[in-house]
Amino acid sequence: MFYSSDPFWGSAGASILSQQTNPFSTDVSTLDTLQIMATLARRDSSHPSIQSLASELMRGCTCPVEVCRSIWFWVHGHLTFLAHEDIAADVLHLDNPNDVQVLIPPGDLLRMPAPKGDCAIYSMLISALGIALGIPVAYRVTASDAKEPERWSHVYCVTKVWEPRDSKPPEIFPIDASHGAYPGWETKTKFREMDYWL
Repeated sequence: MFYSSDPFWGSAGASILSQQTNPFSTDVSTLDTLQIMATLARRDSSHPSIQSLASELMRGCTCPVEVCRSIWFWVHGHLTFLAHEDIAADVLHLDNPNDVQVLIPPGDLLRMPAPKGDCAIYSMLISALGIALGIPVAYRVTASDAKEPERWSHVYCVTKVWEPRDSKPPEIFPIDASHGAYPGWETKTKFREMDYWL
């Protein structure tokens, strides 16, 4: 563990924990990362800043679909995309920035002066808000890079939602605020796909 005082984190700085995973298997390392993401999202779903934001985003919504749209608009509008290798190189000054996945817990993310992160960081915040609001949420991981069709390259959230007084089973609603053009959008380029329910 080490401490970073870079202004990127805000006045409190950040304690950085390093956890090794399997560098030879995209399946193993991705599942390890998803487990860490889920643990951080579950933990921070009860953080006061997450609880407060969740209550604010739910205000005026009449059904879970509207809540999911509200989450997408807030996260899409308040976070700036920054690839994890750029955080690793420019903020943490790591020697091998392409070999790490930087994960910023949702509670810490909301304390940053200008919250930034990649699709995993967006997804952890969205999932923490979903958990706080009692909405079933999963991480959907896709292999979407045509140059490396076997490698898991993107993650976003999907939720189970339903309309009021609807007898149909819940439907899957994507919330990809890092890459999506609108609530409900998801990439069509998927060589592989898996869902990791929290």
